[in-house]
Amino acid sequence: MHQSLIKEVAKFENTITAKSMSSLGLNYELSYGLSINQLDTIAGIIDKDDNYAKYLWQQKERESKLIALRIFETQSFPLDQLDEFTAGISTVELAEQSAMKLFSVQKNAVELALRLIQLDNFVQLTGYLTISRFVMLNKNAEHSTFELLLNELIANEPSSDAIFLRRAFAQSLLRIGLIGEYFTEKIKKYVSQIAENDENFGNYLNQEILTMLV
Repeated sequence: MHQSLIKEVAKFENTITAKSMSSLGLNYELSYGLSINQLDTIAGIIDKDDNYAKYLWQQKERESKLIALRIFETQSFPLDQLDEFTAGISTVELAEQSAMKLFSVQKNAVELALRLIQLDNFVQLTGYLTISRFVMLNKNAEHSTFELLLNELIANEPSSDAIFLRRAFAQSLLRIGLIGEYFTEKIKKYVSQIAENDENFGNYLNQEILTMLV
């Protein structure tokens, strides 16, 4: 099945795009340069299958990994399989797609996100993005859910000053802040406290969040 899939993928190979991705830091052992729309089309003709998805996720091709995210059947991702899975999140793209196509739509999305943001680098990025996506999709969730997410975000700031982490962190805070005045005020207070200890980070959060929370 994998060989048949790669033959289908190879029909749409775009070497220019693949090289461009590499220059942007999206480093894969092998990439055919397919667009997200092309991947969605190919994934749409494959039956949902957790075992096949897990197999594809472990393959070296970028396209196999991204198609895998689209054919998971599970609706509640097993926490005991999370560490093994996240070992394969090695680029910003895989973090973004994992959050959007898999984790944020799981019934246990909150639990998954809270585990992910405790880690670092691209896995932590996945957690921030999962929270952003979850909040966007579930604006009518319980107040206590947003309270939990906000408190845990604050307790798990970016593990480094990498801009992709800071941006995703700020975006997840903003999403929660837009829920209502109560969360807006909590976030404003948090950013003010950050600015006292880290002026650069505080200024960044002020620009990315507070200017949008009016």
